[in-house]
Amino acid sequence: ADPTGTWSLGADDFEANGRLIGGLGLPTLVVQEGGYRVRTLGTNARRFFHGLWCAAHGRPA
Repeated sequence: ADPTGTWSLGADDFEANGRLIGGLGLPTLVVQEGGYRVRTLGTNARRFFHGLWCAAHGRPA
């Protein structure tokens, strides 16, 4: 679900973004600023990091 209420992004989109970044094969630091909907933050963060980790380690999601 959309973290700010103004975008059309879902958990699948966050996972896809994580995969794109993880697939670069570069050292990565993730910093999150505030302002997100708490209701969807956990799911979106979990999916992003799942995609990031899987791509960085060559694992399917």
